[in-house]
This record gives sequence, C-alpha cells and structure tokens, in this order.
Amino acid sequence: MTDAGADSETGADADAGSAVRSVDSTGDGTGPDPAPFVRGVRWLRTVPVTLALCLLLGWVYVLELAVVVTAGRPTATWWFVATTNPSPGWVLGPLSHTPADPTHLLGNLSLLVVFGGMTERRLGPRATVATLAVAGLGGTAGQLVSYWLAPSGTGATLGASAMALAATAFATTASLRTRVTTGRWAGEVTWVWTALGVALVGRRLALDLAVSVPGVGRFGHLWGIIFGVGLALASPSRRDPESR
Repeated sequence: MTDAGADSETGADADAGSAVRSVDSTGDGTGPDPAPFVRGVRWLRTVPVTLALCLLLGWVYVLELAVVVTAGRPTATWWFVATTNPSPGWVLGPLSHTPADPTHLLGNLSLLVVFGGMTERRLGPRATVATLAVAGLGGTAGQLVSYWLAPSGTGATLGASAMALAATAFATTASLRTRVTTGRWAGEVTWVWTALGVALVGRRLALDLAVSVPGVGRFGHLWGIIFGVGLALASPSRRDPESR
C-alpha cells in the first residue's frame, strides 16, 4: 500500500514446489517427479482465486494508465486513489497501483502468487475472496482514518499491499502453527516459504514502526499483518485435500 499523497493444521498450505503429487507421464504416480515448472503450473491450477486477483490487478493497472493518458491524472486520481473525500477510489484503491512505479504492482503480485495461493489452499476459494476483500478494504479504511486524525486532515492511498501482507502473514503463521502442533512441515520446502514470509513481515514491521518510511501507507500495512496473523490463529484445523 502506498501513501499516494506523498507520491489444516496438516498441510493445506503446501508450498508451490511440492503441493502437487508427483506423477509420471502415464499419471500412475510411480514415475519420477515432473520438472519444477510443471509442478508449479499444476499448483497454480489449484488456486483460481489467486490467479484471478492477479489478473484483475494487472487489468486495473492498464486501465489506470489509459485513464491518465486520455483523461488526465486528476480524473485517474478520482477513480483509482482513495482520498479523504468520498470517491470510487474508496473501492478501487485496494486494486490500484501507482502508474509511474510498476515495481509497486510487481511486488504485491509476487507475494500474492505464493502466499495468496497458500492461503487459498487452506481456506478455499470463497473464504479467500472474503479474506482478501476485508484485508484490502480494511487497510484502505485504516489508512484514511489516520489521515482524518492527522493535523492536515488530508491524504491519499492506493495499492494491494494490505491484501498481499495479510496473505503473507496468514500463510506464514498457519505454516508455523502446523509445525508446532504436528511436528512437521506441510510440504518439502514449506519451511523455505515460511522463513521468507517471516523475513518479509518482519522487515515490513521494522520499516513501518521503527523507520516510518515517507510515502508508505503504514497503517494499511499494519492492518493487513494483524488481520492475517489473527485469522491464522483463529482458523480451525483443516486437512490437506491431497493427503486424503
């Protein structure tokens, strides 16, 4: 999330590298592991909501660019940026990213593909949609409240960082919870993704709480992390569908 004003229990979170059972070309499961790329593609087929969200974010980004070019930046801001004044940006802001900075979008897509997919495999499609919606809209609302309470009373924000961080925090916490309660990881390299998730969330917290980087919607970030961790701790145990 960017401050636009300044510019289971047992394996539903199996990682992208080992989520799909190994099968040979005959499909009898007795042959060698398929190539990592093939396993990744098969894994992605099991997370349609995650893929749909990533495609939606890309489509909205292209639409933002088109509006900037054809109608001007003020019009694009009204439609796609959440400000302290009511506008469509209150809804579209969580799906939008700064047109001049594609790294903002690419960073969130990277988190969503991995950790959003792990979240979807644990929660299921419908619950994932609800989770990401609450994370995104809640992050925008939290950031706007911080502006209303500030001396200036103004501000603007956009970005899917709250959703991406919520998914990262949820998947990481759920994986750690599985490890603690069962004594094992859900997949072969789940520990790698978990370690990465811990590092990413820790870095984000350090930057937002200790450094307070200018131009970053830290309250939206904090909401996403708190929501993701809380949901993972409150979620009931679920079996990995592939373990049945």
